[in-house]
Amino acid sequence: MPANQHGTHCAGIAGAKGNNNLGVAGVNWNVKTMPVVYGSATEANSVKAYGYVLKQRKIYNSSNGTQGAFVVSTTNSSWGIDNGQPSNYPLWCAFYDSLGKAGILSAGAGPRIIMSTLDVVGDIPTTCPSNFMIAVTNTTNADAKNSGAGYGVINMDLGAPGTSILSTVPTNSYGLLTGTSMATPQVAGAVGLMYAGASSLFIQLSKTNPDSAALLFKQFILSSVDTLPSLAGITVSNGRLNVSKMLQKVRVSNVPVLNPFSLRTPLAGTTLTSLPFGTTQYNITWDTSATGATYRFVFGSPTTSPRKISIPAGTNSITLTSGQLDIILAGLGLNPGDSLVGQWDAWTYRFRPLNDSLKSNNGPRSITMKEEFRSYQHLI
Repeated sequence: MPANQHGTHCAGIAGAKGNNNLGVAGVNWNVKTMPVVYGSATEANSVKAYGYVLKQRKIYNSSNGTQGAFVVSTTNSSWGIDNGQPSNYPLWCAFYDSLGKAGILSAGAGPRIIMSTLDVVGDIPTTCPSNFMIAVTNTTNADAKNSGAGYGVINMDLGAPGTSILSTVPTNSYGLLTGTSMATPQVAGAVGLMYAGASSLFIQLSKTNPDSAALLFKQFILSSVDTLPSLAGITVSNGRLNVSKMLQKVRVSNVPVLNPFSLRTPLAGTTLTSLPFGTTQYNITWDTSATGATYRFVFGSPTTSPRKISIPAGTNSITLTSGQLDIILAGLGLNPGDSLVGQWDAWTYRFRPLNDSLKSNNGPRSITMKEEFRSYQHLI
């Protein structure tokens, strides 16, 4: 790795050798890492770096494992562009889907302290609209979000320890560093550990349908977190990585099958009204969920593009406050008093080829989302 300690430190967190009475052990302590030196964080450099990783996994897939590399333990992106918008980096963002189709998840480090949610201000790569991206924020040894770490109820998936983390640095030494850059390789290492501990059925799925396996493993990570008050309502999972719970999910011998389901609330014709800092709760529900399956609430034109809002859920419900809805609608460009009329529905992810994606059997439903008039008197 280059003389700069950042990459070496991240590599040690993800996969430093264990059980050798030396220094530190990585989250996955018996794994091969693939360091890729890419230069500065430009779109061209990023695509070139990711392209090398993708090529190695494609060679592995096509040669039945005799060549290339079984890259699964996510591309660890402890770098990026604060306040970056996906529309300005289309090739960069699109590459995460290309990696995912080959079976590679990508862990991305959230931004440093920001004045607003990254759902509004943007960040690359964590706001890239790919199901194969896992966005990570930084938690402390007190099990709370680090005050200097970014957040976002739509784009920030989970937290992981990233404060005062001891790991490898150049010159055969060790050092403490803090940041989402340290939290992200915790997740990258965890993905590799899942594949190492998975039952034969899951491994077979990863060979025959690598994209389905990758999405399933992402769902296992997000659904096995420890819920933390400091992450509730500002991340997708509301919690911090729990490797033990995660591993339990891949030791079972069956891959979950999706069940038919019906929408419950909100009813057709309902208006959801936003309010800055509002606490009114809107419950979006359907009547069943399959163990291990991931569902997704979509609003806009659910059966075609564009989908204005898309929020994943591990169970059969999503709860949004009027304050969270205000942030979402503001991010869509709505002004106070504006209304957005559309349809909502729920879909599942694709996990198995015979159970691709399954939508509700009674959607979509027409609803209205309204941006309430704001009063700023309390800010004066």
